[in-house]
Amino acid sequence: MPPACHGNILKVKCCAATKLKLSKPCCVSRRQVLLKVLSKRQNARTAQLAVAASHRPPLIQRSLTKLIDVPAVPIGSFVAEPVSGLHRLDPRVKQAWLTALLLLSPNGTGEEKVLLCCCLTLVTAVTLPSRVWRPQVTVLVGMVLFLFILLLVGADTIIPVMQPREPNCSVEGLELIPELEQSFAHILLSIGPLQITRKAASLAISSSCLTFTVLQSTSLILYTTTPEKMASGLRWYLQPIALLRAPIDELTFTLVVCLRFTSIVFEELRNISIGLAARGLDWESLGLRGSLSMFASLLARALDSMLSSSESVSDALLARGYAKASRVELHAPSERSEVDPLGNLAALVALCTLITYFETN
Repeated sequence: MPPACHGNILKVKCCAATKLKLSKPCCVSRRQVLLKVLSKRQNARTAQLAVAASHRPPLIQRSLTKLIDVPAVPIGSFVAEPVSGLHRLDPRVKQAWLTALLLLSPNGTGEEKVLLCCCLTLVTAVTLPSRVWRPQVTVLVGMVLFLFILLLVGADTIIPVMQPREPNCSVEGLELIPELEQSFAHILLSIGPLQITRKAASLAISSSCLTFTVLQSTSLILYTTTPEKMASGLRWYLQPIALLRAPIDELTFTLVVCLRFTSIVFEELRNISIGLAARGLDWESLGLRGSLSMFASLLARALDSMLSSSESVSDALLARGYAKASRVELHAPSERSEVDPLGNLAALVALCTLITYFETN
């Protein structure tokens, strides 16, 4: 082979080798760059999560934040707007509905109790604005779910130690008894030492639904009825015991004062929480003992403020002559134009239907 050709072959081989050597590192570098970028992103995310977990605020600070996030409407106070059909009902009809729900709901089945809770939630969502009912229903549902899980797991968790003292069924000629026993399962689920039975499920459903019904129905009637109307309805129902010289006026007036004082308690706790959030206390540096002492001092301050407010209310009542009055008249704004007689009639018919249904079943 001539030397020129030999040199050309060497050049071609060198060029091919250089091309291979240059192309291969280029592909590897792209993959490495992508892997490095992805690893950097994952490391950044893990670092952010670790920083967020390490800088999690203490329990007291989180509780104060949740209290501040609660809407300005106190729980159980009257909401004037928007005016719904439930606002226009007579307070005596609403109190009759409340009494029927409290007395009849324990007699229903599990499905009826759950349906009643769903109906109460739907009526609350239709009647009240979302800024009022959503936080209240969320807290109540969380509490009811905690009660449900606690009763479901803890009612029949301890398994009794039983030893059969009777001979086998096949010995006595009763071969069908095992099949009959398997047709009804008392234990629904068994996981190790935990077991869920039909009795535990029934108890959990009844207790949780009854708790939800009592609290939600009471909150709903307080949201849609003024304290003066509540007192007037209670006075109407207590008229028969007036013949026994029962202090009806004192009872109704005490009810009005208690309902009015609820908003004062709520506002006092809210103001203290806002003041602490504005000062920006470092709860981590205080530690557990310092946080508990601060919480105790704040609780004492709130109690002192509420006692001073109640003393001011009592002085105002004494100055206006309520202590020496023989009869207390509750002055409420007249709302004759907003009375809905058709709504009252429909509510009474629905109440009679509900009572008849529960009595027949």
